[in-house]
Amino acid sequence: MGPPERTILGSKASVRRPKERLEREERPRRKITVLPTGRQFAVVRMDPLAMVSHLDLDSVAIEEASAIKPKKYLVYLDAPQDLPLPQSQWCRFWVQPVATTLRPAVPEEGITSDMVLPIHPNTQYAKGRRLMNCTPQFPFPHCYLWIRSMMSLRVRTKRGVDVYDNDKAMTVSIDSHVAFMSAWNEDSRRMFALRRAALSSLSGQTPSSEGKLRKSPSPEVVQPNAEHSPSFATLSIPPPLRIYRDGSASSDDEDTSQASDDAESPHAPTLPPIPPLMALAIDTDVFGWAADPKVPFVPLVDLWFELEDHLSPDNIPSPVELWREQETIGA
Repeated sequence: MGPPERTILGSKASVRRPKERLEREERPRRKITVLPTGRQFAVVRMDPLAMVSHLDLDSVAIEEASAIKPKKYLVYLDAPQDLPLPQSQWCRFWVQPVATTLRPAVPEEGITSDMVLPIHPNTQYAKGRRLMNCTPQFPFPHCYLWIRSMMSLRVRTKRGVDVYDNDKAMTVSIDSHVAFMSAWNEDSRRMFALRRAALSSLSGQTPSSEGKLRKSPSPEVVQPNAEHSPSFATLSIPPPLRIYRDGSASSDDEDTSQASDDAESPHAPTLPPIPPLMALAIDTDVFGWAADPKVPFVPLVDLWFELEDHLSPDNIPSPVELWREQETIGA
């Protein structure tokens, strides 16, 4: 055996044995983060009181929020919508709620109950598509993702001792996630064709004249397929978000008017124009930093990776119930 490897750190010599260095390099690092990393299954629960307690709402609204008893839901974290800052308390994520039934049909929108994607080990209604897999294996046997069920959630950040241990998460590989992104292609084409046919039958026109038809409003409530879906009337898609107005619009208008007057003053400084690419980046809001009046009503949730500690195959709520909770808090 040769002599131990020697390295120089500053002015001091240190001895590092190759075997010890190799063991340290091979030791897996724990993926500890203040936010989840996406492409993971998780359990979430909304916190209605935290969503409204800091808003300028009356006591009745606060009491109604306190009366909501939120359930825990199983979701697939698709991707973050924001670039969180160090002081951020939450980050918006695109998520897909997980269901144990087929999707409620919405004939007016061309949506049929079989427009679902099974999550392995479930293989029903795969229709030749690659099944969604994760590592370790998904623990629940009869789960689906529904077409047109994507919604936004605000996931709380965790710091200090209480952080997200991503090693505990059931993670979807990148290639499986990419396959999932294109899994709805055929169903989407069929959905649009059925919707065109439904619009044509209502208007008495043929599908070829679809360009002249106006889009009909989406129904808020539909009757689901009784055989495969919950036995109650359901929302067809995630409800639209309410816009929060805090009463500061008048003061904002005054500030804008004052700024305009100042700009017209002959003594006002001349500012260079914003470069077109920078203006486009600002308008696009690529980092998610622009003020959005709908954000207060994006569900704020706690999140856990230990799926079986919080849910079992028999008590996974329907995505429709999550949509109802969101609709209630924004009513």
